[in-house]
Amino acid sequence: MISLVFYHFFCVSPAITQVNEDEIRDLIASSKFKHAYDIILPVIETDPVAMYVMAFFFANGILVSKDRAKERDFLLESANKGYAPAMIGLANFYLLE
Repeated sequence: MISLVFYHFFCVSPAITQVNEDEIRDLIASSKFKHAYDIILPVIETDPVAMYVMAFFFANGILVSKDRAKERDFLLESANKGYAPAMIGLANFYLLE
């Protein structure tokens, strides 16, 4: 499941974001989860990339307890802000349910 969710980071999205997607992707790829978390936390309420990364953390139990409901909620919020990888992630969430 980690590779399925992580794959979506490579999709291109026109959503407006305050987070540098390349930096977050590199941090996650090198297992620097705490650093990525520290970057997304201040903008988690408004930034679709931050929401998507938080959904990834909840999906995989990284730095937080696994929680499918919170994963879904963050994916939905991110998708509603126009972030294409979150839209794909949300579709996969329901397909795998």
